[in-house]
Amino acid sequence: MNVLITNARVVDPSQELDAKLDLLIEDGLIARADKRIKADIETIDANGLIAVPGLIDLHTHLREPGQEHKETIATGTRAAVAGGYTAVCAMANTLPPNDERAVTEMIIAESRRNGACRVYPIGAVSKGLKGEALAELADLRAAGCVGVSDDGKPVWNAQLMRRALEYCAAGHTGVEVFVIANADTVMSRPSAELAAEVFPDVPVTRPLGEHETLLSIDKARRVLGYAPEHSWRIVRRGDADPVPAGRSTC
Repeated sequence: MNVLITNARVVDPSQELDAKLDLLIEDGLIARADKRIKADIETIDANGLIAVPGLIDLHTHLREPGQEHKETIATGTRAAVAGGYTAVCAMANTLPPNDERAVTEMIIAESRRNGACRVYPIGAVSKGLKGEALAELADLRAAGCVGVSDDGKPVWNAQLMRRALEYCAAGHTGVEVFVIANADTVMSRPSAELAAEVFPDVPVTRPLGEHETLLSIDKARRVLGYAPEHSWRIVRRGDADPVPAGRSTC
C-alpha cells in the first residue's frame, strides 16, 4: 500500500514530536514524515485529525472463552483497531478464568487465528479469581501472560497480595501485577490501614489521610517499552508526594 497522508497532527512522545506533517507510506510502512511532501499517489487530507503510534489498551474484556455472547476475540480486537489500538491486554475474568496455562494458550491461539491486533493475556493473581490461593504465576508467564490481575474482584487478602507482589518482584515470573481498585476492594481501604497490613516493615514518612488512596506508578511502562519504576505512591487529590512502600503495581 502506497499512500500520502497530508496535514495530520503527528504526535509521537518517544520522539518528542508534536507537529503538523505529511506522512508518506510505502509498502505499508511509514517511509517519511515531513512538511509538504510531493508524491503522485493516493492522497488523504488529514486536516483536523491526529496521527499517533498504535495505542495499547491495558484493560480490555474480550470475554472469550465462556462469554462469547458478550464479546469475542475477533469482535473485540476489530473494535480496538477501529479506535486506533494495535494491542490490547485481555483481563482474566473469562469462563473458566485465565488462571492456568491451557486458558492462556487458547487465548493466544485464537488471537492469532482471528484477532485483528496483538492480544496480551493478563492471567489471574488467584486461583479462580477467589482471592484465596495464588495462581501458578510462573506457569502463566511461561504460557504468554504479560501480567496478572483479579480484575473486578481484586484480592481482599492483603497478605496474599503481598505474596504476589514479592513473588513477581523477586524475578520468579517476569510479570506485573495489575490492581483494579474498585470502590469495594482491598485497595480502597484507608491507606494507613492498608500500608500497615501489607508492608508493616516499611516506615511511613508522613501521616496518611483517611481518604487518601494507595496507587502506584504506571507499570504499563514495561509493556510500552519504558523502564519501570518500583515504588508505591500515596496520592491525595492533586497531591503526588511519594511515600516509599515497596513493589509497585498497575
